[in-house]
Amino acid sequence: MMNETNQIDLTENFMKSDSWDDFFGEIKDQYIGYNEILIKGVKLGDPLRINGKLLTGKQINVRFSDCHFKSTVNSTENKTLNLIFDNGCTFKDEVAILTRNQAGISIQDCEFFKKLSIHSLSSTGDRNLNDILLKDSKFHAGIIFGDGEYDGFIILENSKFYQKLPDFRYSRFSRNLNLNSFYCDEKTIINKFLESPDYDTPELARDLKLRCAQSNDHDRELDFFAIESRTRAVLKKGYYKFVSDLYSLFSDYGRSISKPLIGILIIFGLLLVINCGTALSTKQPKGKYVGHAFFVSVNDSLPFPLAFNKDSIKASNQVIFENEYPPMSYQYVRLFLVSINLVLWFCFLLSIRNFLKLK
Repeated sequence: MMNETNQIDLTENFMKSDSWDDFFGEIKDQYIGYNEILIKGVKLGDPLRINGKLLTGKQINVRFSDCHFKSTVNSTENKTLNLIFDNGCTFKDEVAILTRNQAGISIQDCEFFKKLSIHSLSSTGDRNLNDILLKDSKFHAGIIFGDGEYDGFIILENSKFYQKLPDFRYSRFSRNLNLNSFYCDEKTIINKFLESPDYDTPELARDLKLRCAQSNDHDRELDFFAIESRTRAVLKKGYYKFVSDLYSLFSDYGRSISKPLIGILIIFGLLLVINCGTALSTKQPKGKYVGHAFFVSVNDSLPFPLAFNKDSIKASNQVIFENEYPPMSYQYVRLFLVSINLVLWFCFLLSIRNFLKLK
């Protein structure tokens, strides 16, 4: 039956066909007046091939709705074909969509439990495919675009990647990728990597980071930088891992303003407690030493002197330590805390810069 979109449901015919190649080859003449073929609710265990005989000189959609695939989807020589998977299609095994000069691919509300590969088979050097839409879908093992040139938009709107990042390294795109519209489960990706470390994950993150930088998507650039740094640290270990873990702890790789700020306040609190405790041990009157302890703690907590002259600092030290200069034991503790504090200030200012998207 033909509907308003000029669609015909050939599910029953499709299931009765002995050869899916023959089926798609035969419907060309019989249903020439339709612009969309619907195959709905079928389970396909063998490779599916959409033969090029179907599409000569006419734009047409082949829509698979709520179908369950197990293997390869292969469409060849289809310059006017829009291949559509939607409404809950699932793919249990690794799936390869093999394309040659195809009009477009649309994947909406689908779930891929293993890797999806999209490969261009052009042997003439022509650019392949127009738009590729990957919308509202779940990818548990990532997606890889094979070697080829793509003219159209690559849209990842509301798609979710759980264990592996998408791989665009081998493809060339005439338009900038919009990497801001898909969800990347960073925690799951990291946990999966820790189970089986590989060199691929940090390289994927680096490629996505550079693509985000090219399109001025600073927020996602930081996200992929974090994944790259955490995974590369596991592989390199040693000094690199120490610095990476420190950066993660202090500022979540430049993405958190609150982390370094809380750290700065903790350092200030420790200095204040130490200064007050020292003054208390010298039995100074409470009203006399608290202000001086606060003054010295603030001065030591800042990355630069708060316009306090040396005489003022010496006067406060005299009250707290009964000497113009603190004892060596205190100076060692102060040096340790102030060193950490300088790193925290650096992370804080860097996070502010990232928040304001300053270059």
